[in-house]
Amino acid sequence: MRVAIVDSQVAFFHGGAEMLASRLADAMRAQGHDVEMVRLPINPSRPADIHQVIDFCLASDLSRWIAAPDVVVPLRFPAYLVQHPNKSVWLLHQLRQYYEYYEQTRAAGNAEEAEALRRRLVEVDRAALEGAASLRVMSRRISERLEKYNGMKPAPSLLPPLPTEEGFYCGRQERYVFMPSRLEKHKRQWLLVEAMAHVKSGVKAVIGGEGGAWADLRERIERLGVGDRVLLAGRLSHEVLAGWYANSLAVFFGPEDEDYGFITLEAMLSGKPVITCRDSGGPLEFVADGENGLVVEPEPGAVAHAIDTLAADTGRARDMGAAGLERYRKLGLTWDRTASVLLQERKAA
Repeated sequence: MRVAIVDSQVAFFHGGAEMLASRLADAMRAQGHDVEMVRLPINPSRPADIHQVIDFCLASDLSRWIAAPDVVVPLRFPAYLVQHPNKSVWLLHQLRQYYEYYEQTRAAGNAEEAEALRRRLVEVDRAALEGAASLRVMSRRISERLEKYNGMKPAPSLLPPLPTEEGFYCGRQERYVFMPSRLEKHKRQWLLVEAMAHVKSGVKAVIGGEGGAWADLRERIERLGVGDRVLLAGRLSHEVLAGWYANSLAVFFGPEDEDYGFITLEAMLSGKPVITCRDSGGPLEFVADGENGLVVEPEPGAVAHAIDTLAADTGRARDMGAAGLERYRKLGLTWDRTASVLLQERKAA
């Protein structure tokens, strides 16, 4: 069967979604399908460019290709706007700047222009997603947003597996908390940095990754005088990343309203408890407070208290990590199953 996986691409930005799309394509090819990856360039910073890509997608009928796909699998905005009679949408996220981050977007530009684009997005998104042959969402949080912003009924979740399970293991229990992620304000590495000024147990923090918040984090570390307690480790190879996970006391992942978060699953696979926040979105699908991690308010003092709690009872931290690993295994997430679920309507037909 010919399958077109359609996704968007912001130039020079590569993260979990890009890895996810590649792994999905690999899984479908392994099942014997002929897979084409179609990436739509998008510039989300200019409303005029967003209107243009919406128009392009709505006018693009993939069933008219010379070698037409049997099924189209769109992932992110604006991919699901393309036309095809057998569109199996796996929604990773919409254009977040005009949904949950809309107030910031509106305040930063032309308010009238932003409002017009938002109205159009809500309309075209709902029409395209309700009109798809099938719709699944990456996480419960995505479905909640569809209900809130687009007035749609809950959609079933199809949780993505990790891009790879290779290399992750559970090692020692050293006195540091690990947080790997792209360095951006909404990922809230700053919350861990500020928490370290309140930690009393002597536990340190290791923050891995690169991104636009590097300078801000560096400034906070210096201002708070926690340079001896916080390491900005920069870009990490997979082997080094797995090692930092394996030997940590716990993993902190407390972003603001995350879509999903592979970091939670990587921590669980590494047998480590996860400290997350009540407003972190995706991680709450996996972290049960007091069972395989701790769920706290997004405040430096609360994060610090959670770190000190685990440091004071390393046996409990170890048990939480083991519970997380057991929960991860029970999820049964595989790319073969993911590919099969997305194509099952076509096979049934």
